[in-house]
Amino acid sequence: IEISATSSKQLTQGLYMYIQLKAKIDGVWRVVDNYTWFKLNFTGNQTYRALSIGVSEYESTTTVDTRHANDSDAVELMLNNLNENYDVTKLRGYVTSQDVIDEVEEVAPDSTDSDVFFFFVYTHGGYNTNNNESCIVFSNNTESEGYMYVSELRTLLDQINGTKIVIIEACQSGDFVNLQDIRHVS
Repeated sequence: IEISATSSKQLTQGLYMYIQLKAKIDGVWRVVDNYTWFKLNFTGNQTYRALSIGVSEYESTTTVDTRHANDSDAVELMLNNLNENYDVTKLRGYVTSQDVIDEVEEVAPDSTDSDVFFFFVYTHGGYNTNNNESCIVFSNNTESEGYMYVSELRTLLDQINGTKIVIIEACQSGDFVNLQDIRHVS
């Protein structure tokens, strides 16, 4: 899997970013999804931060899924090639939900309304029929401490001020679209 921000550009209407997801299928790189140009609404002295997470080790198995960690590296590389000077924190390999909470809570107090926070996670996902909510799965993959549900991620990210860009690559991640009450397309 390859994730790339082919460019960002400043237009008179604001700053726009283009993100594209590619996968190697039958030995050929194909575009799986285009996030097209989307407008980032901010001006002035922003701080750009990113949390790139690639969970590749899980307590329930000895298999290591390096794709997840590799994509975390690719996101860091992509952000480092943009003009915005992102301060990227990367969590890869064995990552717990508490690791993610700690990283967000460390950034949150210093965030301002003009800041930009890019959140990327590649892991396994699931759906809990008891509470009708999707979750992302971390290394300590037990329901009591290794799952993070939509509502929990939203509450966590709501601690950060400013613009938040959230990309979740996990099964059942479609339910995470509702992190925001209203979706805006510019």
